[in-house]
Amino acid sequence: TRVLSMEKFHIGYLKNALQPGEMVIEVQVPQPKQGSGGGFGKFERTAADLPIVNACVRMALAKNGSVDDVAIAVGAATAAGVPVRATAAEQIVAGKRMDAALVSEAAKAAGTIACVADFRASAKLRGLWVNCAVEDAMNKALAHARTGA
Repeated sequence: TRVLSMEKFHIGYLKNALQPGEMVIEVQVPQPKQGSGGGFGKFERTAADLPIVNACVRMALAKNGSVDDVAIAVGAATAAGVPVRATAAEQIVAGKRMDAALVSEAAKAAGTIACVADFRASAKLRGLWVNCAVEDAMNKALAHARTGA
C-alpha cells in the first residue's frame, strides 16, 4: 500500500502514477474547516463533451471575513496536461477580505497559467476561459463559505 498526493498521482494527460497491478482503493479528503466553501466552473462544447477548461476553488474564511485558507486548481486547459494549482491567485487572496475586485484580480492571475492549444480552442482563448472559470468558482466558493451552505 502506498499513499500519493494528487500532484504525484497525475503525471500526464489521461496518465497516472499507478504501477501494473495497482488500483486506487481509497481517496482521503480532509474535513473542511469551519467557514469553508467550494466552487467549480467549467467550459465545454456540450454537456457530454470533455471540458475545455475547468477550475475548482476551496476557500475558508476566518471569523473576521478574511481568507484563512484557499486552494485554486485549473484542469483540462493546462499545457502540463495535469491539474495545476493557481498559486499566484492563491497568494493574492490569502489573508484578505474578499470583494469583487479581489476575485477579479485573482482570476486574472490564474489566467496566466500556460494553456494547451488543440482543435477545440487556442491557448490564448483557453487562458481567457481559465480566468472566467476561476472567477465563477471563486464566487461560488465565497458564497458557500459565507452562508455555510
